[in-house]
Amino acid sequence: MNVMSGLCGKAVPALAFAAMSAAISAGVIYENDFASRTSAAPVPSQDWRSVDYVTGLLANTNPAAPFAVSELPNIQDGWIRTRGSAQARVWAGTSGSGDKAAVLGHANANAATICIAKQRLGNTFTDGTVTVQFDFLPPGNWAAWSALRRATLSVGNEAMYASAATTGSYYQHTACSVGVSLDGSPATRKVYYNDNANTYDTATTDKEVTRYAWHRAVVTIDLDSRRWGFSMFEMGTTQPEFDAATPATAVYSTSGLSFADDSVISVSSIALGGYGVCWSGEAYSASTDPTHAAWFDNIRVWHNGEECYANDFSSSRRRSLGGT
Repeated sequence: MNVMSGLCGKAVPALAFAAMSAAISAGVIYENDFASRTSAAPVPSQDWRSVDYVTGLLANTNPAAPFAVSELPNIQDGWIRTRGSAQARVWAGTSGSGDKAAVLGHANANAATICIAKQRLGNTFTDGTVTVQFDFLPPGNWAAWSALRRATLSVGNEAMYASAATTGSYYQHTACSVGVSLDGSPATRKVYYNDNANTYDTATTDKEVTRYAWHRAVVTIDLDSRRWGFSMFEMGTTQPEFDAATPATAVYSTSGLSFADDSVISVSSIALGGYGVCWSGEAYSASTDPTHAAWFDNIRVWHNGEECYANDFSSSRRRSLGGT
């Protein structure tokens, strides 16, 4: 019989089948003329894919229904909220210098909340070394009535991205969390990390950091040994440019830490966290306090030295290095 069965049962001439087989042998992995299709095993794409951001909401407003039809216009680039107050907000905002950043705050001027925003990285890594770098500005003042006052970035697996407040908190699926936490008076900020997801509020260090200053964290995750560490640098009071050099001297460094969740064997997503954040909106406050929100910018990810994710919140870029 001189035909083969194509998609939807369409007949494909034997001559065409032979040509497609030859194409596979020549290294072509996918062809589709919508009469027939051939494919071989997938290979990583080295092409960068870019998504532009617009000023405004970055994630859904209702954490209980992130993918409700009414919420879809609020979601940019897959950023979602599944934990925190319905009054929490995540914006693609504009700083005093005019640069974009992710802003975690509250819809009302006189309220405070927990605000978490999560995104997939576009790869799932199970071995080797993953490096995550990000710049952030903790709130100038946290709400005094909030028990938790912190600005963090967490790295975790798919369960971290998909977790809902009612079915397991995101921090129970993390390899690590890094940031700054308020300790005592509003002026005292200290380097924070968490390497134990079962004791949620642990490991605030004794290292104080400068109020109103941007900081950069460089996190190194060894998936083979399941250990991690990080260094934190002070970047100054001006929002850093995407390609700003990392200072030579860190204000704090540590290594050899255990994964926060022992069951994590891969990393594929990140979570931005603002605890005790207050109202901000989409732009800097006119006051001398650089808002009561947490600001994040210039997130970059490498796997074994190859960059695969970059986000300055004007746009994000991703490329597949063989992850899912």
